[in-house]
Amino acid sequence: MKAREARHRRRLTCLHAQSQHQSHIHAHGLPWIGAWSPLLHDCQMRNKSQLVQAFLRAEESGQCLLADDRNAQVSLHRRLQTGEVLTPFPRIYARASYWSRLSYSEKGWHILRSLALLHPNWTFCAASAAWVWGITESYALLEPICVATMCESHVCTSERVRRVLIRKGLDDHYTLRSGIRVTVSERTIFDCARFLAFHDALAICDAALRKQLCDVDEMAEYLRGMARHRCWKKALRVWLHADGRAENGGESMARARIIELGFATPDLQVPFEDPVNHREYRVDFLWTREDGHRIIGEFDGLQKYVDPALSRGRSVEKILRDERRRESRLSIKDVSIMRFDYSELRDSISFARLLTQFGVPRAASTHAQPGKL
Repeated sequence: MKAREARHRRRLTCLHAQSQHQSHIHAHGLPWIGAWSPLLHDCQMRNKSQLVQAFLRAEESGQCLLADDRNAQVSLHRRLQTGEVLTPFPRIYARASYWSRLSYSEKGWHILRSLALLHPNWTFCAASAAWVWGITESYALLEPICVATMCESHVCTSERVRRVLIRKGLDDHYTLRSGIRVTVSERTIFDCARFLAFHDALAICDAALRKQLCDVDEMAEYLRGMARHRCWKKALRVWLHADGRAENGGESMARARIIELGFATPDLQVPFEDPVNHREYRVDFLWTREDGHRIIGEFDGLQKYVDPALSRGRSVEKILRDERRRESRLSIKDVSIMRFDYSELRDSISFARLLTQFGVPRAASTHAQPGKL
């Protein structure tokens, strides 16, 4: 009888803790999935089947499992030793078999949703907010997690979490996006442009324009209004290079490398007509030299082979055949066609030599310095 009463008291305690956490989430405008809490308590750890069910409910919600108390963490830690469970971030857990099937984008969203529930007072900023705004899916930018703070004494960084000081009222700088507290889009772009490497920052700024999160001139004016902030000039320089015609992050990074190496900024997504069937082709980059000769640059990313939206149901062999036909038709226009991939971008010396050999013109000046991709 006493054992039964003790179990009943533990269950009531767990349900009360879940209710308190649910109220806390609702108070901060974050989503709550039905009546289920992703927080795992010791009373929910009696057997393996209950644990599996808890993981399945978390996975259905696109989240990781959260360990709310020490006993739950210890129990999950034992499963970490066997490789059955992994922890992508402190206090959040996922089944290894499930995690391995997720794309980088899905992993990023699982981590951010889980952290938003675990830390409902956090306001994500910089690259973390860019993830939530949908203007980056770079897994390399997922950590450190960037969190805004108004208190200078809390401006400390670690390998996993970076605190970013916002001197004015934080309430004026945050909004809810997909139920997660993030800095407003203008502030997010500003922080990314001033803190990140040029190629990462340009990719985010291009995406912001492509997705019409902001206007070119209004954003430039916003950045000029941030003149008292550290690195605001760097942010403005990045923004002035931004172009919403870039179709993906790979093209943005390629253009960033071209600018960093001191070559002229190319025109983007220029249409060419196929003289045989009058079909329109668009090229990634185009330079026109003073003598009138045109140079086409094509970035060979992997996305066209794996993204269903780009492959349109075609096999890899069909995509390659279409690419060869497209290039042969473009060559009728008496142009030079230069192809390169991500590995070539990483080698600055080799890539500069490639651009020079194809006769890509130099820029009058450049503000960016070559960095590591």
